[in-house]
Amino acid sequence: MHQISKAKPNDFEEIFDLLKQLFLKNKISKKKTKEIFLNELKTKNSTKLVLKDKKKTIGYGAIKFRNDIQTQGKIGYLSELIIDESRRGKGLGTKLLKEIMKEAKKMKCKEIHFPSTFKRKKAHEFYNTLGFNKTAYFFWKKL
Repeated sequence: MHQISKAKPNDFEEIFDLLKQLFLKNKISKKKTKEIFLNELKTKNSTKLVLKDKKKTIGYGAIKFRNDIQTQGKIGYLSELIIDESRRGKGLGTKLLKEIMKEAKKMKCKEIHFPSTFKRKKAHEFYNTLGFNKTAYFFWKKL
């Protein structure tokens, strides 16, 4: 049986293992990731959810809330969504994302925005089947 709940500080180790699957090419610092994760748990401007199978974390999603001029209201920025590689293709990502969307609606968000790299073709298909629109490029520059 799968259960979705708000992430807690003691979920970090298993979440970090999932994040390493998401960010394969970029090595992420465990120390810095933990610091960011713990700080974000304290804010009301974000929600972090875990999907567990019995007691093991097999999915993680994080959304940040902010006001947006173009939208003329609040949006949810989906910063992470990951299902353990061995569990993909079983509807778990859909289940987790739908719960994230419920959280965004509770926070009065009008839209959800997020980036997705060009190479993640399967992820793009997943988002398309759930009614998301591809509308822009995501630009970034290291400072």
